[in-house]
Formats: sequence, C-alpha cells, structure tokens
Amino acid sequence: AYKPEDYMLLRPKGKRYELIDIYKQKVLPGRYDTIYYNKFGVIGRRGRKFVLYDSYLQKKDFKGCKVSISTEMG
Repeated sequence: AYKPEDYMLLRPKGKRYELIDIYKQKVLPGRYDTIYYNKFGVIGRRGRKFVLYDSYLQKKDFKGCKVSISTEMG
C-alpha cells in the first residue's frame, strides 16, 4: 500500500520546512511553519494561513472553512 512517508520527508530550512521527495527535490512550492501529510493529501501552515493539496499534490482552494487536524494516530 502507498505510504507517503516512504517517499517524502520534511527538510528544515531556517525556521520553516519544505516537503521533499526521496531524490531531495521539493514537492511543494514554498516553505511552511508546519506540514501535515498522509495518503489523502497535504496541509501546509504558514502563520495563520493554510494551504491544502490533494493526494496528487494539486493545490485546492478553499474559503471560509475551518480546519481541524487530528494528531492522534491509530
């Protein structure tokens, strides 16, 4: 089964992070304070702004919605 953590990892850049692939190429444009990712997509947070990418790493626009992130595994 596909597991993004087998193909991507976080790289610290200053006080922010980049998401890179196993070839050390950037997966997302820009750097983020926090990056959450799983097989469903990626959420990047920079300050109070969030950027959402689907599982194909296509940016998804959303306005006026609340974001809830569960950090509990299991």
